Amino acid sequence: MNNKKFLLVFLYFLTACTSNKTQQIETNKQTGVEQLKNEDFDSFLKRFCSEKDFQHNRTRFPLVSKYYDVDAEEPTIKVFQKEEDEFSDLNKKEFIKKVTKENPKKCILNIQIDGTGIYVDYIFELINGQWFLTTTIDQST
Repeated sequence: MNNKKFLLVFLYFLTACTSNKTQQIETNKQTGVEQLKNEDFDSFLKRFCSEKDFQHNRTRFPLVSKYYDVDAEEPTIKVFQKEEDEFSDLNKKEFIKKVTKENPKKCILNIQIDGTGIYVDYIFELINGQWFLTTTIDQST
């Protein structure tokens, strides 16, 4: 009986450990220790910009959105919950996109629309080897 319980628990953990397809394991050649390989930002961003479910799953909630409220004439912060999330197609032809890699764990996607004053930064952070949207900053005029 105990062997069956042990086998079931072992199989459960084995399945849970191997089910994450987005992370890869890499062996450090110097130490021989296996470690998670960080997700490539460019590959992540391509999926994030075009796939609704992927975008939703890779957004950290509550999502902090910073913008300037022209009516109140002051900087404002709005916090979005998971239930309020809507897909943003970030592949529109009129978007001018620029990626800035601030450091190995933080990238900023800047989106502008020429001649409109739209200027939005999407802040992504590497968390446990995977990229997540953590903040948006709308600096539109």
